[in-house]
Amino acid sequence: MKRFLLGTVVSVVAGGRAFAQCAPDGAAANSVVTCATDDTTGTSNNADGLDITVNNGVSVSSAAGVVFRFRGSGVELTNNGTIDSNSDNDAIDGRAGLTVINNGTMTSDGRGINIRGFSGATVTNT
Repeated sequence: MKRFLLGTVVSVVAGGRAFAQCAPDGAAANSVVTCATDDTTGTSNNADGLDITVNNGVSVSSAAGVVFRFRGSGVELTNNGTIDSNSDNDAIDGRAGLTVINNGTMTSDGRGINIRGFSGATVTNT
């Protein structure tokens, strides 16, 4: 198995701020989501323009699948903590215009970041 280590920052905007386990899943377009506590189920969303942030010291993981799955465009994920897929799945699976700012650690036995058939992705590791 392959193991990828990357730093990532995650922030999601959703009308208001969510401060528990990367909630809410299913945030509306152009929303902000904050992962302020550990989350073991990851998150999936189809909305455009999300702004997601994983706070420092927070771990977001998924033993059974992709940690962050985005089907909308123009999503920005900032990781200041840890993203760990704990499986052969991707840590992040996204679409056109995905921006990942990794200030933390990202671990995956699959692909770290997967952009399926789309262009315009930006990944910054600090």
